[in-house]
Amino acid sequence: MTSVVKWGLIRSPLCFYLINDNDMKQFLTGTVQYFNPEKGYGFIQASGTKQRYFFHISTVQEGVIRVNDFVSFDEAETDRGIRAINVTKL
Repeated sequence: MTSVVKWGLIRSPLCFYLINDNDMKQFLTGTVQYFNPEKGYGFIQASGTKQRYFFHISTVQEGVIRVNDFVSFDEAETDRGIRAINVTKL
């Protein structure tokens, strides 16, 4: 017997919540402010805050990222500070 998982998306001013029957995952959203495809990095301006996040092209989940794209992402603490990972175009 297969089980059906229901997904939903709840938007708050600063982030989205992706929910299903078993858990809820929060991820941040923002706008790509700068991206250099030759060097493979850019910056995301988080929605509703002044926080800017560095990201590398290797953390983009799928597709092509361009300036002014609205994206979701997770934040991760690294030895060089907080960065955006799991970047996905919305």
